[in-house]
Amino acid sequence: MELKENKKEAYKILSNVNIYTGEEVYLNSSITFNQKIIKIIKNNNKDSISTNYILLPGFIDHHTHGGYNNDFMAANDEILSNILSNTIKEGITSIFPTTISDKIINIKKAIKVIKNHQDLVNESKILGVHLEGPFLNPIFKGAQNNDYLLKPNLDIFKDLNEEKIIKIASFAIELDDNYSLHSFLKKEKIIISAAHSNATEEEVSRSLEEGLQLVTHTFNAMSKFSHRDIGLVGSALLYDSLYTELIADLVHVDEKAIKLLYKVKSADKIILITDSMEAKGMDDGTYSLGNLKVDVINHVARLKDSSLAGSCLKYIDGLKNFYKTTNCSINELVKVSSLNIHKLHQLENRGKLSPGMYADFVILDENLNIIQVYRDGNLVVNNEVIK
Repeated sequence: MELKENKKEAYKILSNVNIYTGEEVYLNSSITFNQKIIKIIKNNNKDSISTNYILLPGFIDHHTHGGYNNDFMAANDEILSNILSNTIKEGITSIFPTTISDKIINIKKAIKVIKNHQDLVNESKILGVHLEGPFLNPIFKGAQNNDYLLKPNLDIFKDLNEEKIIKIASFAIELDDNYSLHSFLKKEKIIISAAHSNATEEEVSRSLEEGLQLVTHTFNAMSKFSHRDIGLVGSALLYDSLYTELIADLVHVDEKAIKLLYKVKSADKIILITDSMEAKGMDDGTYSLGNLKVDVINHVARLKDSSLAGSCLKYIDGLKNFYKTTNCSINELVKVSSLNIHKLHQLENRGKLSPGMYADFVILDENLNIIQVYRDGNLVVNNEVIK
């Protein structure tokens, strides 16, 4: 692989690399870019030397509460920079910081800090906020503080979204009276996601009619499958239109459950997430998830009652776990790590390798180890010097 820079015309060419777009494969080919992708040139020379370097779109973490000893809910500008400058080392070029159930004033404060954070190219790009809580069902609250759980409420949501940056709302769909929150979110093109929910299949079906598009951390904190009511788990598998988030840390979800989800939904409807909390990248010990204390033992985070409390998963490790467990193709990895989010959110310029998109990509070796990370055409992570 070789990187050349044309300073006069202000563009770079990365050549002799295997490029996977999620739709096409360009072996031993090249990509021309500046801040944005200019073109991808397919190599038609059959005698060229093959390469083991793989180029994918930058990963997008759709659901994360923090990492590296910091929590998005406790964010100030310095904390945000610490998280984002580390997550980009995982290949995460774009990110949706995720909230947790807390006092409304605290959620609003965190969202405002996220909204006002200066965008730096050596950090993961914030694409919006993922609101998880406080509109959750206490029956499946998981690692959410019961003291702050509320029924879905349109006025409260509007107050929380004062900064107009919430792009995903994860809530207990069955508790939304008259589907008023559904209706507003659909109109505003905010992704509706079923989360911490005790919904029946009938309630999921109605929610789909009202705009439901996504299931938050599938299999976790939701009504289970039964032969008389398939619940949210069964509905996530049954309804083809639903995208499904997946924590592929092999703790939240067993290998066989990952295989099942992949077999039924295919890579076209799976979105890999970390659901990480502040202990990601840290040693075992006691940490916080929002306002809850969490014990981390052998890199597994749990509350005092043994409930799982987010993950310590790095994105690249989840990607490797999914690849090994499903034996999927590299192009399918592109789908679950970026392209599906591009499609779900109808992103204009991120999450896809094509001309006009920002030059966000990750270069991996044959073992899926991160070699380089580019954001907006800038080399921001370099684990191996390339000519």
